[in-house]
Amino acid sequence: MTLTVNKLLYKLSCVINFLNRKFLGTDFGVFGMVIAAAVGCITLISGFVAFPFAASLLSAGAGYAQIAIFISTLMMVGIATLPLEIKCFDADS
Repeated sequence: MTLTVNKLLYKLSCVINFLNRKFLGTDFGVFGMVIAAAVGCITLISGFVAFPFAASLLSAGAGYAQIAIFISTLMMVGIATLPLEIKCFDADS
């Protein structure tokens, strides 16, 4: 079990470093913000995982604006949960 958790943490750190180098650094400006918004809309993570993940991204060099947009879209917009939300909150029913 520990070996699996270590592998998972290693892969997560590789993803964090890749995202920061390619898309979420402060040098990428509006493009980085659009990428952060798209990833936030698609990703389905709970808040107690998302905030430490955002802290990891910040410590790895991501911009504050990109992280703010990522967390905002992650908490408010849900592409993965959209069919369920339409079914539950449909105004016609």
